[in-house]
Amino acid sequence: MVFAERASTAPSPPLAPAAAPKASRVTAWWWLGLLMVGLCAGYLLGQLLKEDGPAPTPPAIWAETLSRPTPKLFVLGDLLIFTDTTPGNPLTIRHPGINTAEEFAAYQAKQPEGPSFELLTYAFLVRNSTTWVKQLTELFLPYGQDFEIRGMSRLNPRELAGNDLVVAGMLKTLGLFRDYFPDSPIQLISNDSLALSIPGQPTQYFSSLGDADHQHTDFGIIRKVPGPNDNDIFILGGLWDTGSSQMVKNVTDPELLEELTKTLSLRFGYVPDYFELLYRVEGI
Repeated sequence: MVFAERASTAPSPPLAPAAAPKASRVTAWWWLGLLMVGLCAGYLLGQLLKEDGPAPTPPAIWAETLSRPTPKLFVLGDLLIFTDTTPGNPLTIRHPGINTAEEFAAYQAKQPEGPSFELLTYAFLVRNSTTWVKQLTELFLPYGQDFEIRGMSRLNPRELAGNDLVVAGMLKTLGLFRDYFPDSPIQLISNDSLALSIPGQPTQYFSSLGDADHQHTDFGIIRKVPGPNDNDIFILGGLWDTGSSQMVKNVTDPELLEELTKTLSLRFGYVPDYFELLYRVEGI
């Protein structure tokens, strides 16, 4: 038996050009890129042609601060850290009762025969500091205001005169601002206690209550005071982190700002240039 190939009577279909699929993909990407460029150009053109509306009116308590060209500085209370320098025992320590160089020196003096401790060249910020920066940014941005950020341990006292300052953090971590207001009726008398002294009235004392990791009561302060060189200083602090965070929110959140403005207006008949407020805060 012999096998032989039969010749086909139908013509073979033409082969598609090998480069066709590639050309199709290139064309699709080209059109997609062109579309993206067009959308971006349209947006930018719309922004340029859009009529400028009236400038937003800043909240009353921030009005002068946000209208001045004075540089802005956001100072964050930081946590003092020290280390055990005993050979073979490198231990980094954060002690809640040690928040100043003076408290650290007193702690060392009580342990003359104990371990050798040394302050570190850096400090820690509480985690909520990132939220505070975000909230202040959202407040300042519509008014074209920027600010620098500084940890309290890095603050040069000379900077008090050249900037509008916003200072935030636990009151015990606020460095020189712990005792910066000797005439204030509200004074920090320990790391976790405040005293309110009003002439003609008995002194009242306020301390944080409860477990800081669960439901608890905290107290916070908002101070707006004049600086040494026609500038403003805002102090936003709490005994614990809960109070500190709420004080920052009170002066940056639009609804809370409106509530604060109304409260001051009802109390004084106007919004005073400078004031001090004491808050009770319930939180987790």
